[in-house]
Amino acid sequence: TTTAIIINQFKLNFLSMPYLSIFFMLFPQQTSTTQVRTAREINTKMEGFFMREIKNTKIIAVDHGYGNIKTANTVMPTGITAYETEPIFTGNILEYNGTYYRIGEGHKEFIPDKAMDEDYYLLTLMAVAMELNVFSIQEADVHLAAGLPLTWIRNQREEFRSYLLQNPEVSYRFNNKDYHIRFVGCSLYPQGYPAIVNLLSALKGTNLLADIGNGTMNILYISNKKAQESRCWTEK
Repeated sequence: TTTAIIINQFKLNFLSMPYLSIFFMLFPQQTSTTQVRTAREINTKMEGFFMREIKNTKIIAVDHGYGNIKTANTVMPTGITAYETEPIFTGNILEYNGTYYRIGEGHKEFIPDKAMDEDYYLLTLMAVAMELNVFSIQEADVHLAAGLPLTWIRNQREEFRSYLLQNPEVSYRFNNKDYHIRFVGCSLYPQGYPAIVNLLSALKGTNLLADIGNGTMNILYISNKKAQESRCWTEK
């Protein structure tokens, strides 16, 4: 029989990362964790997650969706509007390189290459700030973990990695707080797949992974515990 596994892309985040062999290759397994404040303490409806640290480097997973950009503890709509002067109304304002950006009003339109404009870079800065703010951190070494649609990742992986790491060290403000970030690396994975890596041993026969997002849907067949690269699709 075929089992359909519907994965919310938010689950790309931390819970599945330790099971990826490539992730272990990037870092020694000497890890420490700092527990995030509970959902009540940060006034959200989500459960608290851990922030993973490896030798004082914060591991921050960012899901670059078309509808929402997400980290382990935060969600924000991807709408972004630039202003030359400070906006009249406060809230979700990113200040970077002398320009103000209001984030969260509306959603970003579909584009076939997420590195084709500046928006996802700016949204990444915002997402990192929001995740660090949960821990009251404003300066950190950060290793990003992100994803790309299944059929895009072969051709776009290195371009998107360079795009996200275009500035090894960056200073900016978000919601009137100053952030100083040193980006030390970036790992990219097929969207949806990291969420089931730790379940593969239990998947018998033929299974179907469906990652349904706001702009794309990723479909991957898994046969006898192995992903079938020749049987995966990204639908707009």
